[in-house]
Amino acid sequence: QSFLDFTSRFGRGVEGEQISQDSFGPTYKTKLRWLYEYIFRKDYHNNWETELEELYGFWTMNEALTLVGEAGFEMLHSERVRNPWIIENRLRGKIRVFDGQGNAVDFPDYQMIVVAQKPL
Repeated sequence: QSFLDFTSRFGRGVEGEQISQDSFGPTYKTKLRWLYEYIFRKDYHNNWETELEELYGFWTMNEALTLVGEAGFEMLHSERVRNPWIIENRLRGKIRVFDGQGNAVDFPDYQMIVVAQKPL
């Protein structure tokens, strides 16, 4: 599914615009959260309509740790989890990610483990 289809049908105020086109395909400017929402559902062709009903949500590791701390929890463990199969089979060669200056960057983290406890 295309990013344009996603932006028009997701229904949650997705911001994005096509800014260029090259031999790889179109390049869109959007927020990291919308990139995340798109790239981790783009391959669900048979379940596209169902996928559009869901909202995965996106936090960077720093945002997650800040939110957990602000909620009064003591951090016990945190780590990023990256599945090499997803990167090689669903992202690499299909999606490119650039920062605001046009520099290529790594794919966003898509899973994390955060273990925290509320102090007694």
